Amino acid sequence: MKKRVMTLLMASVMMVTLMGCDGVDDIKEFVDTTINSGDETSADETSAEEPVDEGGAEESALADEASASFSGDDASFEYNGKTISFTDDVQTIIDGLGTPDSMEADHPGYIYTFASDGIVFFTDEVDMVEVPGQLTIDIEDVKTARGIGVGSTIEELKAAYGNPDSEIMEGSHMLSYEFDNCSISFAADEKVISLTYFKKV
Repeated sequence: MKKRVMTLLMASVMMVTLMGCDGVDDIKEFVDTTINSGDETSADETSAEEPVDEGGAEESALADEASASFSGDDASFEYNGKTISFTDDVQTIIDGLGTPDSMEADHPGYIYTFASDGIVFFTDEVDMVEVPGQLTIDIEDVKTARGIGVGSTIEELKAAYGNPDSEIMEGSHMLSYEFDNCSISFAADEKVISLTYFKKV
């Protein structure tokens, strides 16, 4: 039960992060205010005192190059020897994940759990049709289309996906990537601890 609650809370934090709600804006404003409230330093002083991290820039460029070379479906993932796409219809996704451990109404959709709450699948309803909403994973048995899963390092994540479209350091380290057919957010400390697929809004 505790694990279920934590999964739901983490998914909620990810959704707030992706939607850019006021809470996230307040955090960013607080950080900016805190940084800018210190002593001002001229551009010349900054350049003189802080050498450019050319190695970091090179690593960043290599990561983006590796990401750009990928031609697969970023909405898909591997689980129990099956390839499942988050863009599939709800029943196809459920069939791929197996028999749900539980199913609860969550207006306007449902919440399905699998693998002892290691996979939580949220659905919505659009024009009277149940559609995928988000899928949160915190078990090592699932790998994304680029081979990343729970237990992967941040270095491996960025080597596979490049630099994130957004990155939040408050609370959990959150790295989010936007694609044409979905978004993926990774929660991490030194390694990935969970990942969530979101439908495009």
